[in-house]
Amino acid sequence: SSHSSVHIRPSRPALWHVAGPPATGKRAAAPLVSLRREDRVTLFDTLLAYFEEDGWPLERVEGEPALVGLFSGERAQSSWNVYATALEAQQRVIVYSILPVRVREEDMPRASELLHRLNYGMVLGNFEIDLDDGEIRYKTSIDVEGDRLSKALWMHVVAANVLTVDRYLMAIREVLHLGRS
Repeated sequence: SSHSSVHIRPSRPALWHVAGPPATGKRAAAPLVSLRREDRVTLFDTLLAYFEEDGWPLERVEGEPALVGLFSGERAQSSWNVYATALEAQQRVIVYSILPVRVREEDMPRASELLHRLNYGMVLGNFEIDLDDGEIRYKTSIDVEGDRLSKALWMHVVAANVLTVDRYLMAIREVLHLGRS
């Protein structure tokens, strides 16, 4: 695979305040996990196993089928939170990178245009901005209804997410005149 040389390095420790204990221990994961509804393995179990297998220090989000951890980007020279959730009913898994920046109200038009331009032509994922609080995030997802999620497919969803943020974070800060946070 052309992506086999990509090495994703999570940071330690996770910085988000999350209620509940951090995920502990290693779980054995089969190389291919069936995700049909009639199977016992849930999407959340699958994403937890894949992340743990790769040594990501993630914490469970209490009351949600979600995990959160910190990722350090080499290009961006920064760290940010990565949030992964499983939507069992829809058979979808979503990964969000929450950028460590906040857009001020007066910069919203410029930020919106920038993210729109960055999104144009993106195949896997998109930037989003919360117009109420200025949060910027990048989202990737996969729909596995009636199919299987291999670790390779899952890691492509994760890699596309964190590597895209690593590529564009410094440019976003520069255009919006935002310093490191």
